[in-house]
Amino acid sequence: MRKANYNKTSRIIQNATSGKPTIEALKFERYNIPLHTEPISKNEATWVTYDGGITGYFNLYPMFLLQLYNDSSTHKAIINSKADYIIGDGLLAGNKPVDIKVNPGETFTMFMRNCIVDYLIFKFFAVEVVYDRLNRPVELYHIPAQSIRTNYSKTHFWYSERYWYMTSYTEEFERWQPNQSDGNSKLFYFDSYSPAMTKVYPTPEYGGAITSIATEIAINEFNLNNIKNHFSASNLITFFMGSNVSDDVKRKALDELKRSYTGEYGNKILLDFQNPEGKAAEVTNLSPGDWDKAYTVIKEAVINDIMVGHQVTNPSLFGIQTPGKLGLTNELETSYSIFKDNYVRNRRNELASAFEMLLGQNGFVDGEISFMDRQLFESADSRAFKEKIMTLNELRKEAKLPPLPEGDQLLGQLLQGKGAQQGNTNSPNASVFADVKKKPEPFHLGEEHYEMIKDMGEDAEAYDLYDSLFLQFGKDEDIANYILEHSDLKVSDLKDAINKDLDLDISTSDLKDKIASMKEAGILGPDGNKAPNTKVQTMYRYDVRPGLGEPIIETTRPFCAKLVTNGRLYRRAEIQQMSAIFGYDIFQYGGGFYTDPDTGDTTPFCRHSFKQVTAVRKPTK
Repeated sequence: MRKANYNKTSRIIQNATSGKPTIEALKFERYNIPLHTEPISKNEATWVTYDGGITGYFNLYPMFLLQLYNDSSTHKAIINSKADYIIGDGLLAGNKPVDIKVNPGETFTMFMRNCIVDYLIFKFFAVEVVYDRLNRPVELYHIPAQSIRTNYSKTHFWYSERYWYMTSYTEEFERWQPNQSDGNSKLFYFDSYSPAMTKVYPTPEYGGAITSIATEIAINEFNLNNIKNHFSASNLITFFMGSNVSDDVKRKALDELKRSYTGEYGNKILLDFQNPEGKAAEVTNLSPGDWDKAYTVIKEAVINDIMVGHQVTNPSLFGIQTPGKLGLTNELETSYSIFKDNYVRNRRNELASAFEMLLGQNGFVDGEISFMDRQLFESADSRAFKEKIMTLNELRKEAKLPPLPEGDQLLGQLLQGKGAQQGNTNSPNASVFADVKKKPEPFHLGEEHYEMIKDMGEDAEAYDLYDSLFLQFGKDEDIANYILEHSDLKVSDLKDAINKDLDLDISTSDLKDKIASMKEAGILGPDGNKAPNTKVQTMYRYDVRPGLGEPIIETTRPFCAKLVTNGRLYRRAEIQQMSAIFGYDIFQYGGGFYTDPDTGDTTPFCRHSFKQVTAVRKPTK
């Protein structure tokens, strides 16, 4: 189909009467981008055509979108990366990973990815729900979105194996409804609203960048054709030997030149025969000049527009390299945090609701559907990052070293020690401080900064807090939740299961201590039982640092006062997002510099910090 839209080439037409060649000028046809249109008719008895305007894509607009996906490397990389970011580590139903067999030929991961990629390309996806003889849903099959057409009210669907190239359909479906079936397969159809002139089929979220995506494809084809044709016709040779030269002589001249000066994809030569004027043959260069450079400049602008249309925060997140940028881990992590909050979270919410209907209401899983995150930046666990978020003793435990008496503090807190500040090499912690960066320039967060993050976090009243149960972020949290999920197992069986399922080596004594601390905190009952859907989370609240008096004093800055008293808890990712917004590490430095009124010493952090707490959401009434 694309060949019908990308024309024309230059031609030489031989005049049959005069024998003179006519050199036809280059002609460039306008390339019309297919525009998604729908007929006005609301006839419910037949499908609404999924058209591409006046460009020949009658009822085939999805094939145009699929062509964009397959032919644009930038567009395809972004779509695939979006799917990866949304999927993360898969789905959770309640607290259990979803790993079900939806049909004999697909794993659940393949099935889920196919649905999500369709959703990102077309803004909808479709699934066939198959029932057994007792009218129970037993199998789910992903249906390619490009093969589906629907009536105006989206209650009846038609499926074509040939993707509607022949305007024919293979099968019909009624729309799936929960707890309703006559034994026939139904079609689960999920789309979402997007402002557009069309009413039935949604417009892709990248709709504003479609012209740029098509332009990138055209540029790639231009470059390929130039390479294949050695940048088109290169020379025009004019022979002043008479315009009445026979066609056989002309062909022989051209063949001889081709054998001597061109290869399979060598320079193309045009011959022109004119009346003799006593002159030797002339050679005129027809090279395209700097067109290839112009196309390179255009392509850069086109790729930038594609990224804007896809809401890309950092091209490196999608495997798109930007000249002059190295893609540092801290920058990538901040970019991903913003992209996740602005894009991934919204798409996950949309898709989680769809999978909850499809899987939950058809009886394949129980519990609320959510997506699991995947740790993307292994280098974020480097020493520099860990020093910001882990205490000295946590770092030493990871290195299999014994704890230190003063080690239950962040390194930023320990920096106020005289030995570290004066560079005392006799200090037992001198090696720990050797790589710590210099103090930042003075920075103070004000009331206007609080307004920027006031809606972050969650109401602490929605959680039970357990200050006595300290869990390290990650490993301990995973083990605690595994204990809650499998509280009916014996300690020996639980230990083996944790080693197998979480790939974490925990001793029997450590496991018993963990269970005992959870019982003491009240998360587990005395007999090891738990409330339904209980989940332990590591969260943070903003509070005064130990030993620095009351949370609010006369000199407390308004930012800190509001953050201390707003009654909210924060996840680690939200605190990192605050830092990204301020361009300042709020986790390490709090609201700004603090000067001790008694000693006059100034520290690069304020009286407050984010205090880690173990939180369990209260059951909803």
